[in-house]
Amino acid sequence: LAVGEEEPPLLLLASAERLDQSVVTELKQTLQAHRGDTPVRLKLMGKQRETVFALYDYPVKVSSMLMGELKGIPGITAGA
Repeated sequence: LAVGEEEPPLLLLASAERLDQSVVTELKQTLQAHRGDTPVRLKLMGKQRETVFALYDYPVKVSSMLMGELKGIPGITAGA
């Protein structure tokens, strides 16, 4: 990356109907455990609309370990 460029963000897709406190807590803990320089965006997908949130406090180091842990969180998937 050139100076001034930032990593492309990791996009996570979240199903609004499956998002509850336990999912939020697990996602937060997972992101904190893999702290790095890649920004994270969370796309909350509801029946009527989608909203994208920038999770500025939770940049990550993208790895196969992180991606595997994210797959285990109900209602959360890694987007492209």
